[in-house]
Amino acid sequence: MKGRIAKLRSNGGPEIKPLADVISGMGRLFQDISVNEEPPPPSSLPEWLRRALSEELNLSAEEIEELSESEAKQLIMAKWSDQGS
Repeated sequence: MKGRIAKLRSNGGPEIKPLADVISGMGRLFQDISVNEEPPPPSSLPEWLRRALSEELNLSAEEIEELSESEAKQLIMAKWSDQGS
């Protein structure tokens, strides 16, 4: 899903316009409709784990978002286990 959205964004497809932009572009007929910005999706990973992945493994935010909590914990535990050797 994330790949399809990234592809649409890179191609500038109209399918990914924010709802607020679409309504404002529809003109006077819809000017009295107020639309709030969509909140960012909640992170599935705890903040400490996100920070550890970023700082210890130098992973980007996009790479971190693709990981399940189990995968993320395995990666950071492997890193911390290797440091003790």
